[in-house]
Amino acid sequence: MDVQSQFQDHEVVQQAPDDYVEISLSPDKIMMAWATSLYSYELLNKDGTVKSTGDMMDETLQRYVDAEEKLRRGEGVSKPIIGIGIMEGIEIGIGREIVAAAKALGVKEIPVYVRKAQVDEIKSYF
Repeated sequence: MDVQSQFQDHEVVQQAPDDYVEISLSPDKIMMAWATSLYSYELLNKDGTVKSTGDMMDETLQRYVDAEEKLRRGEGVSKPIIGIGIMEGIEIGIGREIVAAAKALGVKEIPVYVRKAQVDEIKSYF
């Protein structure tokens, strides 16, 4: 599934475009790196697979289903923003449901934004 053209700039990036750089990453690898996050329980099972929709909570479920439907229909979605969190691991600050939906749909690569100051550190995870 080729979804590259569906991804649009997020408003956070539009407000400070000089602070971010776009890179392309595998949703599988992003989710594997994110699996140690305190927030990964929202979308991932303990083995790193995306939870079934029946196991997701209300707000998370709605965002995930919306992202998955948009990706399936070829509609626009925001480019996720990833960074290094407090616990020195990968965090998906914005768009974690988009990354999870892309992973579940078998998308091989998606564009994401990272802060310029964190590019090298983020690339070291992948």
